[in-house]
Amino acid sequence: MSWIENLKNTYLNKQKSVFILHGNIDDFFEDKNDADLELGSYLSQNVFASRDIVLEFNIGTGLKFRDEASKSEFQKLLLGYDSLKGTTYMDRLPADSGEIFRLLDRFLKIIGKEKSVALIISYAELLIPAQDLSSLDLEQKKVLVTLLEWAKDKEILSRDLTVVLTTPNLNFISPKIAGNVDMARIEVEFPEESNRKKAVSKFLKQFNVKTDISQIAISKLINGLNRKSIFELFLNFKDKEIDSKDLARVKKELIEKDNAQFFEFVETSRTLDDLAGQDKAKNRLRQDAELLHKGKLEALPMGYLICGPVGTGKSFLAECFAGEAGIPVVKLKNFREKWVGATEANWEKVLSTLQNLAPVVIMIDEADAALGDREQDGDSGTGKRVFASLAQTMGDTTNRGKLLWMLLTSRPELLPVDLKRQGRAEVHIPLFYPKNLSEKQAFFKVLAKKVKLQTDISMFVETLKEDEISQIRSGADIESVLVKLKRAELISGQNLTQEIFNKNIKSFRSSIDIDTLNRQIESALAEVTDQDLLE
Repeated sequence: MSWIENLKNTYLNKQKSVFILHGNIDDFFEDKNDADLELGSYLSQNVFASRDIVLEFNIGTGLKFRDEASKSEFQKLLLGYDSLKGTTYMDRLPADSGEIFRLLDRFLKIIGKEKSVALIISYAELLIPAQDLSSLDLEQKKVLVTLLEWAKDKEILSRDLTVVLTTPNLNFISPKIAGNVDMARIEVEFPEESNRKKAVSKFLKQFNVKTDISQIAISKLINGLNRKSIFELFLNFKDKEIDSKDLARVKKELIEKDNAQFFEFVETSRTLDDLAGQDKAKNRLRQDAELLHKGKLEALPMGYLICGPVGTGKSFLAECFAGEAGIPVVKLKNFREKWVGATEANWEKVLSTLQNLAPVVIMIDEADAALGDREQDGDSGTGKRVFASLAQTMGDTTNRGKLLWMLLTSRPELLPVDLKRQGRAEVHIPLFYPKNLSEKQAFFKVLAKKVKLQTDISMFVETLKEDEISQIRSGADIESVLVKLKRAELISGQNLTQEIFNKNIKSFRSSIDIDTLNRQIESALAEVTDQDLLE
């Protein structure tokens, strides 16, 4: 059921008279005349087209009327109010929102006896923000009380009266409103594929965009975008020709513009072929990538725990898997803030965007520190609620194969059991350092391509001896040595010699404490969920 049908059915069944629309409220909405409207105008001119009177209010621009008839009816009220109270509101409406709501309350209860009325209140979070009651000023409290009274007023419910609040996120507004049982909360969804296809068809023609890609394929490629963003996408290519790379690039830019503070896309052209060693892990992930390509989502895990000592290439493995799978990979950033409701609102926005982007890999580095747990204190329960929502999302089987979580950590024992149990990050893949000389030599050859060494060092690598590279333990150590060699190339302007190569190898000293390293190896071994993943 669409949000419009939900709104209409709830109203017609006389269940609620006050509605809170949240979610994709900043989108464009197509009316019966093929015009793209902002939500307020769409509600006023389409959803409530049959109402006698429609008013719109926001704290910035004040009252607005759908038509002259609506304005005239409100002015009649003002005239009577001025005569009774000695005010001059016919000349100038009050600046205080509390007094405005007193007038609106009178209007609904008097005019609403004879006329059908809809009142649309935009930016509700600015009228009654998510703060403790003690932090609200007098005007905000007046608005809050008025809304609560409207929601439980049986006379309003019995008449043809509707009040609609709009806010991008329920966590932005007072919990007295967001959690009120007398109000209906309705999420405005992102467009589904069929709706995206209609938008694609319209905007391709509107902006004269040329492409060889089918409209069905385009509608699949641009999942995660709402109608407004689709409009912007094709506006970027007005009178031009586009291909799938153009679409992917602009789609990424549009999503990042709106979510840059919460996550970043990890650009990659790598595949698991670019990863040295770790053959067991590569084989498992390559098989899962193939299942993903075939659409066999029911056979995929909910998520992965990638663990192992520092420097084993956990982040690189996640990047290579994303390239192999051919789907977007995003790296989650810190979405927590100190303001009341902000953290939960940010998390809801992140989650909504990810679900609309699906299928997508969500990479969380240093997961043991980044995700918290159920025991967090000192933030009025925000951390616990966000953690609970995260755990619930990770365990929601409808997300299988759509949201693939990759939790990366060298300290898996510190990660809450809630997240790494079966049904969440259920496949635990351990990564270890190269075991012997031949594996280290393989790492040197593969990583030399990554750092783009000009010199072919294959012959130099073959001359290495075990005792010469005993201090070089991890893939990160090897990459560090290769970066030094790259630096030597750039400074000299010449290819490397065997002498320079040997000098850099012998001068390297590992900074990893051996006791810490052993603890991390033991912890990774203890986490393994499948013995076949061990070399």
